Amino acid sequence: MLISRSRDGQMIAEAVRRFGYGYIVGSTAKGERDRRSAAAAREVVDRLGSGRFVGMTPDGPRGPRQRVSPGVVRLAQMAKVDIVPVAGSISASWRAKSWDRMMVPYPAPCSRGALLFGERIPVPADLSQAGRNDLLRVLEDALNRITAEADELVGAPLIGPAEPAAA
Repeated sequence: MLISRSRDGQMIAEAVRRFGYGYIVGSTAKGERDRRSAAAAREVVDRLGSGRFVGMTPDGPRGPRQRVSPGVVRLAQMAKVDIVPVAGSISASWRAKSWDRMMVPYPAPCSRGALLFGERIPVPADLSQAGRNDLLRVLEDALNRITAEADELVGAPLIGPAEPAAA
């Protein structure tokens, strides 16, 4: 998993570690001041290039909520891999009052969970900037659709995407 240095990111890193998965600390944010971001991007591309999977929270560490940041598509293009959208939800959880409304599960009897995979999205190696922007919208729509479906399946409240940024 690519996980930000944020407080929420560190909570996610601890959960990922407990499940036995590795993680990379960094961000896909363009212009990130942290030099670790460039190293993290190289590590993501190297892992993907060697046939491993890498999960990313596509709205990045700063949002806006459920709006995919361009770094996801750029990294997939650099690694010459497709993108598979994945979303999950759980009935027994609370939502943080943060910008992203992060879902924090808690143990409860008879709780239900759903993990959904969307259709594979091919990322052409010769994709132009306009093509990357179009692909970004395709990915965002797919993720938001399966996120809403996962929430509906478990009876969790739907938290929709933030309003698009003004152009």
